[in-house]
Amino acid sequence: MIGQKTICAIDLGSTHLTAALARVNKKGKLDHVHIEEAASRGIDNGVISDVASLSDAVQQIAQSVKNKTKIKINEVIVNVNGNIVTCLDSQATIPLVEKGNKLISEKDIDKVKHQAQLLGLNLEEEVLHEFVRSYSIDNYGEVKNPVGLYGRKIFVDLYLIISRSSYTDNIVEALGQAGLEVRNLVFSGLASSKAVLTEHELQNGCILINMGASTTELLFFKAGVLKRVEIIKSGGNKITESIASYLKIPWELAEELKKSYVSAVLEEVRPDEEVLVKKTSTYRPIKRKLICESCKDSIDEMIELIKDKIDKSSYKEIVESGIVITGGASHLSGLLEIVESRIGLPTRLGKVKNVSSTAHRNPKYATVIGLIYHDIDNYFSNRHPIQKGKNFLESLKHQVRYLYQEYF
Repeated sequence: MIGQKTICAIDLGSTHLTAALARVNKKGKLDHVHIEEAASRGIDNGVISDVASLSDAVQQIAQSVKNKTKIKINEVIVNVNGNIVTCLDSQATIPLVEKGNKLISEKDIDKVKHQAQLLGLNLEEEVLHEFVRSYSIDNYGEVKNPVGLYGRKIFVDLYLIISRSSYTDNIVEALGQAGLEVRNLVFSGLASSKAVLTEHELQNGCILINMGASTTELLFFKAGVLKRVEIIKSGGNKITESIASYLKIPWELAEELKKSYVSAVLEEVRPDEEVLVKKTSTYRPIKRKLICESCKDSIDEMIELIKDKIDKSSYKEIVESGIVITGGASHLSGLLEIVESRIGLPTRLGKVKNVSSTAHRNPKYATVIGLIYHDIDNYFSNRHPIQKGKNFLESLKHQVRYLYQEYF
């Protein structure tokens, strides 16, 4: 990343596509972000149903970005929706030597993690992300970093986020048909966490609720590590559908009413407040309270599902920083207050951090900008700067020792 680097990300949502093109300086900070939005096609409930339609939609939004920024997009980072991921624990132990002890190297770590992945996966699945929960050497307690320690066998406990290969292949194919290469696939909830959570929240423990159109993703963090993921296969579209069905209006109009007038707390709405709604060619007034009542059951059901997931986890009592809600469906009036009241944890809205534009702080951009942050983090975490002086000599001695033990 010499000078400025350009990164493009696309959030494949069930109702909207969002593309973000960012210029990143050599320190890994965003100098400028350009965002385009368009209606999504070829995706139903987070799963690709029509590759050609999605490809056309992606091609159009990529062209729109090029027209506005004069930058041609060749490769992108893309999200994977919670509807097509599975999370699981997987453990493995491998022997290092038959006799004596061996100095543990990075290669040994890769071997034991690879073994844990093999044991946890089916043939048709692939790993999107892995998180180390713990290591152990020779069955003696937990070890944070085994590299450079001696042992005869090593154990790892991994938390894996996986997806069916056919799902991810469809994403790559759709974007390939649009002339784009997929450089990386990232779970939506993880991307959003990069965009909205502070280091303090990650360390002290928090629950991120990423509310999308078709899914609601719960991510549990503690001590800076992702500990657990829960997926609710329902999102903001369920609320929109309730409004459309109850009031017998088009889905698009119901979506606008949801965004502008729905409150999760009925007591906030004045009984006499009215909204003009267009039906056929005329406008007619509808009580705002009626709009809120039309989707109250859907909102209550959503909050109960969230509460049930949190209550059944072992993390409610240890997440000192409470709940952070983000995503396109998070702006619902009164949602934060009712979640905090019913679940009993402090709750805040997760706005995008470290962007200069106020408009880009909107939680609906958490995933697409989080994809960019994820790419930046990968770059800096994979860099291995040259060590100098005494530290270099010590490092060289360790490398020679690793090679000797590995091959002799």
